[in-house]
Amino acid sequence: MKEFDKSAADVLALLRPEPASESGQKAQGQRRTRKLKVYENPNTGEVVETRGGNQKTLKAWKEEFGEETVESWLVRTED
Repeated sequence: MKEFDKSAADVLALLRPEPASESGQKAQGQRRTRKLKVYENPNTGEVVETRGGNQKTLKAWKEEFGEETVESWLVRTED
C-alpha cells in the first residue's frame, strides 16, 4: 500500500464498491421485468403467455407458421 500511496480505506473501497447511485441507475445484474405477451393460435385456440421469446410452444409455432404470422397472433401485452 505504501508503494502505491494507498490507504486501507482505498483498498476497502476497491473490494466493496458503492451501490449504483440513485440517479435512476440500477444495480449491476438487475433487469427491468419484461412485458407479458399473450398469443392465441387461431387454428387451435391455444393460448400462450410468455415474458420471453424462448417459450417452447411459441418457438414451435414460429418454426411451423413463420415469425411474422405468429406475431400477428399477439392478443395483448401487459406490464
